[in-house]
Amino acid sequence: MRPYLIPLMKKRTRIVLLAAIAVSAGTILYHLFWGKLFAFAPFPPGFSKREAAGAEVYVQRGAAFDQPAVLEACLADVEKTHGLSFLRKPKIFFFRRDRDYLRRTVTRARFFAYPNGVVVCSPWGMREAAEGRISLEIYLKHELSHVLLFQHMGIVRASFSFPKWLLEGVAVLRSGQMGTSWYPDRAETLRQIGRGNFLPPADFGKKRGDRVRLDVPNRSAFVYSEFACLVGRMIDVYGEAKFGEYLGWMMAGGRPGDVFREVFGAEFDAFIKDFRARLAEKAGSSGYLRTGE
Repeated sequence: MRPYLIPLMKKRTRIVLLAAIAVSAGTILYHLFWGKLFAFAPFPPGFSKREAAGAEVYVQRGAAFDQPAVLEACLADVEKTHGLSFLRKPKIFFFRRDRDYLRRTVTRARFFAYPNGVVVCSPWGMREAAEGRISLEIYLKHELSHVLLFQHMGIVRASFSFPKWLLEGVAVLRSGQMGTSWYPDRAETLRQIGRGNFLPPADFGKKRGDRVRLDVPNRSAFVYSEFACLVGRMIDVYGEAKFGEYLGWMMAGGRPGDVFREVFGAEFDAFIKDFRARLAEKAGSSGYLRTGE
């Protein structure tokens, strides 16, 4: 190679490297402010901040949010029902356009809570609430339940180790979601479980869970109500204080089976087996299990 070509090649290498860095940085910035990383942006372009005690509320330009009192009541109720306090103000985003919501979030759900404590609210979810098809209060309390637990366990545990079934079961039970919209109430959910419909908690969110056959009108709604019934059964049998201890150890990163055994003095698999067996015996009954049954 001719010596005078070496500096030229080094210069070209630097240019290519700098161009690659610029493209990568630009891509990250785009996704941070206008793409899938939006929930982690230091400031939200196109959103204005609204006053609301206990939360940071951001409303997309042109969107309607005129219920700060509802949100404040939800925050207070979530703290009361969980026996915990928010460690910092949740961030809540209300979107105006469906396409912006789908482009800037990682979900197609009406409402969604990220492990970092951000809640996003879809335009169609807000429309359904205005039409009376769903309860805005219940959906907000559901997502704020997630945020409250996330804050007390940290983003790593929230993202990777805390059981998703338990997270949803607590949220559905504490928000009073069973028996509203398309969610079956407790009695109906227990009847369906007694008839053989049951998704093993460990299978939730996994491919093998998708293969479990459930003969129910709304699969997702039933599964969420099932998990709420499991949480309710723990509370019925062992009491609120023991369940609070169990939840605390789980948020601290304990292994699910070990924590259940240590706190309740029983095996989780045996608890599930007994729960299902009792309901199978009562299949067709309009009642549901209480402590001692």
